[in-house]
Amino acid sequence: FCKAALTGHIYLTKKIKSKDVMSQDRRLVEDHEAIGCFEAYLRRYCEENGTDTLNVTNSKGEVLFTATLKKQEDETEN
Repeated sequence: FCKAALTGHIYLTKKIKSKDVMSQDRRLVEDHEAIGCFEAYLRRYCEENGTDTLNVTNSKGEVLFTATLKKQEDETEN
């Protein structure tokens, strides 16, 4: 995953040696994909830590936002 410097969009990109240039082999990660990845992470975090809340912090430990899992996996409809 790579964040575009000017637009802030997230791209799924092939890894290259340059740290300053994004690979031409890339595609935009759509919002529903990013949210799906975060949901999977939140579910795993909550299960592993026996909680329903995740605090996301910056490098100083300041809380940027809190995510709360409202439904457990077995409560969701397929």
